[in-house]
Amino acid sequence: MAKAALAKQIGEAQESIHLDTMRKTCFEKCFPRSYPSSLGKGDKICLAKCMDRITESHAIVSKACIEMAQNLQSNLDMQ
Repeated sequence: MAKAALAKQIGEAQESIHLDTMRKTCFEKCFPRSYPSSLGKGDKICLAKCMDRITESHAIVSKACIEMAQNLQSNLDMQ
């Protein structure tokens, strides 16, 4: 059980870091000078596109990492 709890905590920490990074990156990109008091249509579009790109990139990198780990494990099992 301790191993599952640790894996859950690590997953939650990774998700939190991902969201914080996405928020920081997108807000810096969409609002380089200052944050508006309310979001206009263009602001919402900028944030949505930025967050979509980061989420898609994260999914691609995660998939590649999983495949690499599986290939490495497979190679180690063959030895």
